[in-house]
Amino acid sequence: MCLDSPYVFPNSKGGVITNVDRSIAIIVQETSQNGTQPPITFSLHDARRTFGSIAELVGVGSYILKRLMNHRTMRSADVTQGYLHFSADELREPARAVERAILEYAGIMTRESKLDEMLLSMVGKMTDEEKRKAILSLLNQKEEKDE
Repeated sequence: MCLDSPYVFPNSKGGVITNVDRSIAIIVQETSQNGTQPPITFSLHDARRTFGSIAELVGVGSYILKRLMNHRTMRSADVTQGYLHFSADELREPARAVERAILEYAGIMTRESKLDEMLLSMVGKMTDEEKRKAILSLLNQKEEKDE
């Protein structure tokens, strides 16, 4: 996989995926846990539906969700929507909120509250001297970054 590709879902060389069915087949194949369970089948529409559902659960507004899903908004009877415009930068944070929720649900990313619990637990087990050293180390790293 090419990490410096401008595409969200690049092909193996970083370019555009031209055969979506092949990509889905690879993903479906990977969902079979060593052949012990049947693979999970899905379609692109399933992926879009899941994205939309998660966006709603994390509080993304309906207009921003329409923009993120590339739905037309001008056909709406709601006149106010015609006055709303968001740049790609303004849509980035709501998209990241959906991404975080998906990664947390998948167990790939830990929620901030869980990280806080883990950190408090670790610090609670440290001696006062270890705490001082850790704080000084963090302060030194910050100073080096700021230079």
